[in-house]
Amino acid sequence: MTVLIAGAGIGGLTLGLSLHQLGIGFRIFEAVREIRPLGGRDQCAAPCDPGAV
Repeated sequence: MTVLIAGAGIGGLTLGLSLHQLGIGFRIFEAVREIRPLGGRDQCAAPCDPGAV
């Protein structure tokens, strides 16, 4: 079985990585010819103030 993934954004790449770790074949399809950084840097961090959540 091969899973087809439409889009090489954060969701598509994450799904591809997860499938790879499970040993499931996949192919990612993207409309743009070259994948390059766009905009600023993404940052995922926990809040510094535990009471803020």
